[in-house]
Amino acid sequence: MLALDVLTHTRMRQSFVVWTLLGCACGGIANTEDAGVGPVDAHAEATTADVADASCTMPCTTTPPSQAACIDGRCVVTLATHHEWPQELVADESFVYWFDEASSSSAIVRVPTGGGAPAVLASGVLVSSLTSDVGSLYWTEALSGDVMKMDKTGSVPSPVVGNAQATQAPHGIAVDGTSVYWIANTGVITIRKAPLGGGAPVDLVTAPSLVFAIAIDSTHLYWTTQAGLFSANLDGTNVAEIAAPGPIASLGVVDETVYWGRDDDVYATALDGSSLSIAHFASTVEADVALDSTSIYLSTSEPILRRVSLDGKTSEKLAPALAHHIALNSTHVFWTDILQGGVGVIMATPK
Repeated sequence: MLALDVLTHTRMRQSFVVWTLLGCACGGIANTEDAGVGPVDAHAEATTADVADASCTMPCTTTPPSQAACIDGRCVVTLATHHEWPQELVADESFVYWFDEASSSSAIVRVPTGGGAPAVLASGVLVSSLTSDVGSLYWTEALSGDVMKMDKTGSVPSPVVGNAQATQAPHGIAVDGTSVYWIANTGVITIRKAPLGGGAPVDLVTAPSLVFAIAIDSTHLYWTTQAGLFSANLDGTNVAEIAAPGPIASLGVVDETVYWGRDDDVYATALDGSSLSIAHFASTVEADVALDSTSIYLSTSEPILRRVSLDGKTSEKLAPALAHHIALNSTHVFWTDILQGGVGVIMATPK
């Protein structure tokens, strides 16, 4: 499963969360869908690596300067803080990576998943979309128009596709074992792909209007425009409209089923065009979603970070959060948030 989210910088500046300490009255609301939850501050206590709280239902440790806190029975870790406008989040078993749009020097930054000090991997970049595979990070450069690649250890970034071929303002990026896919603007909106090792790009599909998001699986490419949700083979053939939901900012795919959120519902759409609302909330579903083989992770506007089973039968509250970007590894869910005053944080909690 490969998924991609495309969010605008404007949206990042429109949502702020004021977090206040609940005192960790860990009442275990995670499995009670109608329980009310107020904002919390994961930074107000737990300045040591371990949290000794008998009401926590799980171990709660991290490595300083990251901070851990027991919140409603769950361990919530602030991996990194005081990062200006953290965006475009990806994760693996060892690190969490993001684009830090600082006013002085924008950079790609990483922090260990177990906590510790953040480190800059590449500075002076302006990332519009970020993704990864086992060994590398890939991103689209908003100004130069390049599609870039860098080893996760922090090697010198190099273009997979330079500006002359990537075209103006590329955005939206996904990778599989052989190719990188992105949204290009040549005066006409197209979705392109190129070999991971570099080479001439191939136009796959042309869209009549702005493409908001793309996603891929082992056989198909998916994208959304103002007109609807579409699919095609990975070579661009057999284009089909599979739903007409209007703009969607984030897609996730599992077993040839596309999952996405809009308004106060989460939907599943199959390749044959059949759609089903698998979850309904009393508040708006935020744009970004992330998927594993069993669940979709999303944030609603209360603010609550949630996990919903792909069949829609269970919905759990994981943490009080308005997650702008969400990423997963095998054990944890990670997200970005913006606190009062524009302080950016990278957060984590066990799945």
